[in-house]
This record gives sequence, structure tokens and C-alpha cells, in this order.
Amino acid sequence: MKEVETETGNALKMRPDTLYGTIKRLLDAGLVEESGELTDRQLGDERRRYYRLPPQGRRAAEEESKRLEVLVRSAKSKSLLPVARRKGYPLREKADRDTAQFPLR
Repeated sequence: MKEVETETGNALKMRPDTLYGTIKRLLDAGLVEESGELTDRQLGDERRRYYRLPPQGRRAAEEESKRLEVLVRSAKSKSLLPVARRKGYPLREKADRDTAQFPLR
């Protein structure tokens, strides 16, 4: 849950009921499965579960990523997304924002 907050810059906050409900739906759909790995008892939480993506889940994730990529590309072409500012690359004027390109990592 903390990782989701960190990865999204606190734009998404996931509560336990949301997380576990989502995991249950993904399990029921065959998009994730329990990995069967045992927990590390030194972590102090024997309730911890580990999951992995089976081939069907990986395909679904790849398809969804491609769908989202198309949407983002469309939004960028219509100037609907803010321009990413990377350290060392300040953008000062609208003309700079309209023509700026940065490599993605």
C-alpha cells in the first residue's frame, strides 16, 4: 500500500479493503496466483502472502499497458498532460513546453 502511494506521488491511497478486494478479484480471474513461497519468520508476520503473474496475467498486464500507452500518447498530442520537468531541464516558456522531448527511462 505504501509502494502505491510512493509510486503515484500520493495521488492514489490504497486501503486494506481495496487491496484485498482487488487481490481476490485478480485471483478469481486467474490473473495472479499465490506463489507458494513461505514467509520469512524474521519479518514477524506469518500472514504475509506472496503472489506472481501467471502467463495469462502477464498477457493481460501487457495488453492494458499498451491500451494506456495509446491513451497517454493521444492526451500528449492534444496537450492535455503537463510536461514532465526533469532535474536540469527547466522549461520556461510555453513554446519550450510544446516542443520539449525527454527520453523515458
